[in-house]
Amino acid sequence: MKQYLLAVLVLAAFMVGCGDDNNENSLVSDITFDFQFVTNEGPMRLNEPFELNGSTVQFETANYYFHGIRMGGPGTGLFFVDPDTHVLAGTDLTKTYADIGVEPRDYSGTRIIIGVEEEQNGQIETDFTQRTSEDPLAIKDPSMHWNWNSGYKFVRFDGEVDTDDDGIVDTPIAYHLGTDALRTVVEFQHDIISLGERGNRLTMVFNLDEFFSGVDFQIQSNWDTHTGNNLPLAEQLTSNLSSTFTIVQ
Repeated sequence: MKQYLLAVLVLAAFMVGCGDDNNENSLVSDITFDFQFVTNEGPMRLNEPFELNGSTVQFETANYYFHGIRMGGPGTGLFFVDPDTHVLAGTDLTKTYADIGVEPRDYSGTRIIIGVEEEQNGQIETDFTQRTSEDPLAIKDPSMHWNWNSGYKFVRFDGEVDTDDDGIVDTPIAYHLGTDALRTVVEFQHDIISLGERGNRLTMVFNLDEFFSGVDFQIQSNWDTHTGNNLPLAEQLTSNLSSTFTIVQ
């Protein structure tokens, strides 16, 4: 079973008091993440209409990539980090981290990197097509990859919006964020999570009201971005990611 890297960042006094032996004595936790998309009114379900920014919308695709996860305890500076594993997060998807060498304790802050690491994002076609189906960076349906110049779609939402105010969605909308320039670090605080040695199941929550904050779906220029064709909208949505996430236990 693959072992993941444990990074411990501590205050100077803590380091002097505990020494390097503290890492060796740390207990091992396992964590399973579920992924949920919500609005301020409740959970979002694929292919079901809901109100967002005063418009009726619905999505059939809602996915994003993240990597480089870290979690920290309140006032301790203690973190674990998994810098290499990429996670494809989406509705009804889960990701299991087995045997993470992190001390069972309380955690109140998380950092993730939205996107795909630069080397992987710039891989050649042969590397991409030889990935196994279980690999989150392999070929996906719907596609999470553009081409060998543009790389992966870091965030993908596809759906429809109602543009004639009859409550029925009628116009396609699509939001595909990518390119190395839009890879972004997201740090957020959350309610205290108490991790035990086994059986830790957490939910990473993506809030659509926050992600689409400031987007008027009745304006045609807000109906789609594939990053390059509508960079201002892609940059706005990327900036909104800073307030989009939380984690609950």
